[in-house]
Amino acid sequence: MTTGVLLPISVVTQYFSSQGVILAGGSINTYTAGTTTPINTYTDSTLGTSNGTSMTLDSAGMTTQEMWVASGTLVKVIIKNSSGVQQGPTLDNIGGLNDFGTSSSNLGPFWGGSAGGSANVLTLTITNGPSSYTAGQRITFLATATNSTTATINVNGLGAKAIQDNGSALAGGEITNAKLYEIEYTGTAFQLNQFVVFPALTGDVTSVLGNPATTIAAGAVTAAKLATASVTAIKLASSVMPTMNMVNGTLVASAAASALTVAIKTFAGTDPSATDPVFVMFRNATAATGDYTVLTLTAATSVVVSSGSTLGTTNSTAFRIWVVGFNDAGTFRLGVINCLSGVSIYPLGGFSLASSTAEGGGGGADSSQVFYTGAAVSSKAYAVLGNCSYETGLATAGTWSATPTRISLFRLGHKLPGDVVQSQATQTGAVNTGTTVIPGDDTIPQITEGDEYMTQAITPSSASNLLDVSSSIGDLSNSGGGSLTIALFQDATVDALAAVINTSGGAGASSGMQLLHYRLLAATTSATTLRIRAGSTAGGTTTFNGFGGNRKLGGVLNSFLEVKEIMG
Repeated sequence: MTTGVLLPISVVTQYFSSQGVILAGGSINTYTAGTTTPINTYTDSTLGTSNGTSMTLDSAGMTTQEMWVASGTLVKVIIKNSSGVQQGPTLDNIGGLNDFGTSSSNLGPFWGGSAGGSANVLTLTITNGPSSYTAGQRITFLATATNSTTATINVNGLGAKAIQDNGSALAGGEITNAKLYEIEYTGTAFQLNQFVVFPALTGDVTSVLGNPATTIAAGAVTAAKLATASVTAIKLASSVMPTMNMVNGTLVASAAASALTVAIKTFAGTDPSATDPVFVMFRNATAATGDYTVLTLTAATSVVVSSGSTLGTTNSTAFRIWVVGFNDAGTFRLGVINCLSGVSIYPLGGFSLASSTAEGGGGGADSSQVFYTGAAVSSKAYAVLGNCSYETGLATAGTWSATPTRISLFRLGHKLPGDVVQSQATQTGAVNTGTTVIPGDDTIPQITEGDEYMTQAITPSSASNLLDVSSSIGDLSNSGGGSLTIALFQDATVDALAAVINTSGGAGASSGMQLLHYRLLAATTSATTLRIRAGSTAGGTTTFNGFGGNRKLGGVLNSFLEVKEIMG
């Protein structure tokens, strides 16, 4: 034993009292190094002068005890019962009072030291260790080999017991050489827990741990390992489902022989495989069931839009193709759809159960708002994977001579068809007047006709989106009578996009509120301005937001012009 600072008897007594051990009717002695004479002698002292001499302590409710001291300075006190099993924590004065664990009887915790035996048949020899296996017993040891299959451990020759991991037999690799482990006895086997031991840091994190990003990229953490180990595809899906429908997958488009091919590739840029799969998440195919399923792609996967198939697009007009995956009773089928038909939008992803039409390969996939797949499916769950847009369209619809301008993966926050991308608006209650006529004949109103009362600029994010224009004029009147016309114009384009007309009922009459609502393809990603012009078919003065040149309702008449960009 190593000697150290002398422990006062009062400290020893106080400590054991705090642990519920009452020392009564006996004596505790300490010794000065190099002498055999006690420094403190208490009544009825019977303790001898040699190391390890036993003494009797009459402790309440306990059997005969044994106190160990060192010749010289008191170093360690161990109380054991008559069977030699430690009855309380060890008291050690090296570095101060420590080892204040709460072990009792056979429960431990025990320090088993380095494991003996072999990698799969371990043994431990513990001084003052357990006399039997007891449920709840905990033992810490240092592994000296890595197990290759199931493993057992035999403590102090009490018999070999299975080592388990979370209730299951070991399979190999759970116990690693030179690492600390704690085992706890359940009554039939020992459950395994590894202690995490960090290395001493002598430099920055990179110098100690290496380059984590490089390690992962090099394949230390692969999709295959995630799929087959503790993080399974279904567990991976449960955490990723709210953010995206495809894991480890990208969309790649190519054009050849006037046909378009959209393929799923991995993040490594290769086809999915057993060692580098792609996972796709779907809702349940039963409408009344609210869970989801996961398909694992392990082979090349693509869909072809054949030469001549227009998908409902027109020449030199911007459009967008949405890419989806169908779960056809466990078979994955990749598909495409053009959700925009004129200014109508298919509600992609709204219910996520749909049917598809076989593309056919003969250039006949010519409809918008229809799902096209390699083989038709009926009432199957589908998942939105992304979209491909042609911002200026194709010179000849159906001749796929170029790849998409943009490709985007579906993700958390990604807009679906019909969603508002942005909204720009102006509103005013100010009065204004004009005298320019808009004829009431069968000609399109011109930008030189009527007077301009409201404008609103917007910069579309995609030429393949829609612009949804809404306008309301709180009041419009004309002193000369005739019909009042409101017309919508864009930029400096001469012809009006849309117009409404109201018969005022004679000179000085008011048209009341006038509403106009119009949709158009954005067709640009540059700033564009929508304009509201108004005028009478007869002469006289037209008053906007008033009557006879005067304001109405104190300037709060509700006249507005709003332009929304809608995902197409």
